[in-house]
Amino acid sequence: MQRRTTRVHRALALFLNVVFVAGTSAAARADEAVIDDAHDPELSFTLGETVVTGTKTEHPVDESPVPTQVIPRREIEATATTNVQDVLSQIPDLYVQQNQEFGLGASVVRMQGADPNKVAILLDGQRFRGGIDGVVDLRDIATVPIDQIEIIRGPASSLYGSDAMAGVINIRTRAGSPDLSLGATAAGGSFAQQVYNVSHGWHVGPVRYFLSAQHDQVAIAEQFGSISQQYAGENVNDTQKRDDVFVRLDYPTDTQSLRVTTDYLKERNPLSDADDLTNGVFWNWQPFTGWLIDLEGSRYGFHRTNDLEGFVEDNTYASWETEARLTPPEMELASTRHLVIAGTRFRYETYDAPPQTIGTGDDAVTAPAIDASATQVSPFLQDEIFLHEQWSLVLGLSLDDHSRYGLVVNPRGTLTYRPLETTSVAFTVGRGYRAPDLLQLYDIDINNVAVVGDRVTGYAIVGNPNLKAETDLAYNLELGWRPLPGVRTSIDFYRHQFDDLIANVIACPTPTICNPGFTNPFPELQGPIFSFANVSQALTQGFDVGLDAYPLDWIWPAGSDPHVVKLSLGYGFLDSKNESGIPGEDGKQLPYRPQNRVVPAVQYSHTTIGTTLRIWGTWEDEIFTDLANTAEGRVPAHWFWNFKLTQKLPELVQTLGGESPSWLAGAAVFVQGLNVFDEVLEGIAIAGDPRQFSTRASFLGGVTYSF
Repeated sequence: MQRRTTRVHRALALFLNVVFVAGTSAAARADEAVIDDAHDPELSFTLGETVVTGTKTEHPVDESPVPTQVIPRREIEATATTNVQDVLSQIPDLYVQQNQEFGLGASVVRMQGADPNKVAILLDGQRFRGGIDGVVDLRDIATVPIDQIEIIRGPASSLYGSDAMAGVINIRTRAGSPDLSLGATAAGGSFAQQVYNVSHGWHVGPVRYFLSAQHDQVAIAEQFGSISQQYAGENVNDTQKRDDVFVRLDYPTDTQSLRVTTDYLKERNPLSDADDLTNGVFWNWQPFTGWLIDLEGSRYGFHRTNDLEGFVEDNTYASWETEARLTPPEMELASTRHLVIAGTRFRYETYDAPPQTIGTGDDAVTAPAIDASATQVSPFLQDEIFLHEQWSLVLGLSLDDHSRYGLVVNPRGTLTYRPLETTSVAFTVGRGYRAPDLLQLYDIDINNVAVVGDRVTGYAIVGNPNLKAETDLAYNLELGWRPLPGVRTSIDFYRHQFDDLIANVIACPTPTICNPGFTNPFPELQGPIFSFANVSQALTQGFDVGLDAYPLDWIWPAGSDPHVVKLSLGYGFLDSKNESGIPGEDGKQLPYRPQNRVVPAVQYSHTTIGTTLRIWGTWEDEIFTDLANTAEGRVPAHWFWNFKLTQKLPELVQTLGGESPSWLAGAAVFVQGLNVFDEVLEGIAIAGDPRQFSTRASFLGGVTYSF
């Protein structure tokens, strides 16, 4: 159900729609970096960013042979305060959904219509949180340690393995430097939200370091309504607390470099806790001129507990990954230049849970302990071929040998043509795959058990060790163009054909009636038994268009006027189709995927008085929350409007005629509003109960300091 706005709200929304319809896309495409704070006097769009995600070799963003979208830190700061969900939601083919995947307010992202577990989210090129089901809660990604975000679209399993079917979002973190840096934020707002963070970067001799910590808390049940039995009764007004600590150490020399990172998150709810720890180490060495050896390793792990009555959860997951790469000097062969990279990935996963017993005596239901693991070895080879000054071809191949699924071959190729400095065309085709996670294979979870009369009621979720891997054949065509100074345009066409998709199914509607081949492990339990099965195929295809413009550059040379205006408009079209063959579901629109999205934004800065105002919105077509596209599961089309206003205090004092004291340098105040017209979305969740899929209108204000 959609909350109706007042006439005043509707009038304001209409006014904003008219104002911003002439804007341009919210995030720059591959060779479409954005303006810096000083507004480069020669170029409206700076092109200095270096990217690594598309090929695992460094390239200037405007010369990358694999199209790579860059979101630099200055744009992140202008939009977000706490985490990256508001930044990613401005990209037309990235659909951020709140409180959908696993409740308690979590935010997940889909790319080009693919499910969240088919988008690899990395921290400095290494796997981030979300290993057990491949889904990352975007609230886990604090903005403080981020330097830039790099996005590549289409199948990336040839370089990044399982879970990278639809693309990769790589979070590159900040490093220490010879210059001292300090930062802090203190803010408060709606729903008892409080945000505090600090950061510090510098060096000790040759070792550079960057440290950050953040505390964020919010009354989650007030923000999303009835959200869980954990937030009911005496706990209804409790706050959900998240604490994050990040550490990065760098030791660079002339021939080698060592980087170590640690990211720890603790989430606290009234009756449950979660501890996540991500560790990474990266070492590269240039033994001879032109030769490069890269060695890296990471460990991601979490521990979950849930003491809610009727639920027993105490499980631990860990994923170890290592990778070794060799890059020889660029070579010339048959009048073409080649940059070859060869390597091997290794991944080892474990999932452990103690025995579960719910109830007592004859009414007890017991599930055995879980001790599961999986390994994967993946040699890969990639060749960047520079055919001509205007043409490049990247060919990659990964041979993924999984302990349960044997050998899977994942090729990818990208052909790029740059006829002019202002124009680029890139075509990518490849195969992606995703091995079932350990939860889908081995999980045994008994929930909400109670005794009613002489019956033991409740339900159970049971893994299926006979699952097949999900696969995808994908095509991408990306075009970029700078038709005028201060104007960038892009368009991206894509198509994904997914096969053997894994779905949660009812294996036993009653204790005595089960699907063929499935044996009920808990016949004494009167409720349904859920499991997982390869039941469907799906098609997602569409395009997204982006436009960015600095209209004042058409009047005055860039940098000659203190007023800087950036207009943005993005449009995304998605055709998603369920091809499962199941009556009532086949041919329907896939859940949680709007067919049309419009993302307008305007940003105004006054470089003299230090004011920056960013206003952005999102219009989304109707979505469905169920596979059958029922009327009960329909969420109507809706608008969201947001803003962030930042004022630097030294410039403000000077503008008012005063003299700014030295201690005020680097200080600023801000106010941020999200969903300011309080557009509330509700639909039927997977369990058949209504759930709210958008946060209520919220405001956050505070003080920041940076040096």
